[in-house]
Amino acid sequence: LTLSFFFKFYTAVTSCIDKAQVSPSDASAGQLFERPPAEGVQFYQEVPKTQATEDVVGRPMMHLAAEKQVTGDAIYVDDMPVYKDEVKMAIVFSSKAHAKIKSIDGSAALSMLGVVDFVCWRDVPGSNDTGHGGRIDEEVYASQEVLCVGQIVGAVLADTKEHALAASRAVKIEYEPLPAVVTIEEAIAANSFLVELRNLKRGDPVSVLSKCDHAL
Repeated sequence: LTLSFFFKFYTAVTSCIDKAQVSPSDASAGQLFERPPAEGVQFYQEVPKTQATEDVVGRPMMHLAAEKQVTGDAIYVDDMPVYKDEVKMAIVFSSKAHAKIKSIDGSAALSMLGVVDFVCWRDVPGSNDTGHGGRIDEEVYASQEVLCVGQIVGAVLADTKEHALAASRAVKIEYEPLPAVVTIEEAIAANSFLVELRNLKRGDPVSVLSKCDHAL
């Protein structure tokens, strides 16, 4: 992107000095890009009078935050004022697809400028187990084993985001690599498939679909 801006700048300036020096194929790069205001139209179906009020399917329901977002009144994290003694967090992610964690050493990070603390599974009060949808099959911070690149192993707290990010790269994690399935071919060979099916059902869809004029 940066190179593109430099090329646009170079082409525009060169065109002002001597248009002959700019090839026809590159000339458009130096021109101003103007885009008209975006427009859109959305159509909604007419729902049956018997449809339950809480059933929003087919209804023109506006997003709860729509007005604040289009008017600029929506407040995001970066818009919030910084409070006294506030710290920033940078996550330490796994760099391995599948491995045992032999050791986690945050001492180097703790010695860096602005760092307040380093936390991992040892610092979680109570249970480190978590999950969603009624299933507890994950950890807040990986403790013994990582199952994918990017799994959360720890976090660094510092006075600024920049200091936290720099220190997060200094955390040393020793791994013992384990076999990993990273391609479709490897998944087929290992017979590794997502076989669990989860369905959300309301009413009797089979009966209703059988009475429809058209079913896709």
